[in-house]
Amino acid sequence: MEVGGHEIIYDVLSSSACPSLPFFAGRYGGRYFVSREVPPYFQRAWIMHEVACLGSSEPDHCLRAVEEEMKHVPEGREKEYLESRIEFFDKALTLVKTMPNLFPSDFGTGAGSTLMRYQELLSQYASSILYRI
Repeated sequence: MEVGGHEIIYDVLSSSACPSLPFFAGRYGGRYFVSREVPPYFQRAWIMHEVACLGSSEPDHCLRAVEEEMKHVPEGREKEYLESRIEFFDKALTLVKTMPNLFPSDFGTGAGSTLMRYQELLSQYASSILYRI
């Protein structure tokens, strides 16, 4: 996939690479990866989060990545996407306490804010659906 004129190549890994998480994505050795369990129609958004988050040294870089990744969520699948991200971050925040070597050293710092942002977006999405009914 192309991002900002650069080709981003990513690998799709088996869940056996990280059986503790339902879905996962990241970067290792300069290559991005996403788990097979992330549906193909969401893989681009998951990878875009990693590109935006891992490519920045700004404070709140993970939180800012949410806005970028949401641009790549297929229309009509926002609720499903947000629920999958909430599930990931909820489990990852629990795991980072017991298995910190699975995550970048600054993961725990911004992940809580990012989880709250996904929850806010899901709440806003639910409210907008109810408003339209």
